[in-house]
Amino acid sequence: MRPRGHFGPWYGDAVSFIENTMASVKRLLALPASIWITSHHMGIIKAGVQELAERYLGVIREREEKIADFLSRPRTLDEIAAA
Repeated sequence: MRPRGHFGPWYGDAVSFIENTMASVKRLLALPASIWITSHHMGIIKAGVQELAERYLGVIREREEKIADFLSRPRTLDEIAAA
């Protein structure tokens, strides 16, 4: 959950499921923590975790909407690959 510019979510490998990624973020937010230590780019977070998580989940929703919109009409494999 990098705060600026380009950031994940990263969930595109062969064994990832977006629903699991979203559920994990929501489970983490339910923990009674006041300090968060991340393993990706941000380090220690002492405030604003809820906002960062919502932004992270928002990127997932936005991407899903873009994909659904793009596929709202028939596409060739070449068109999908190019997009």
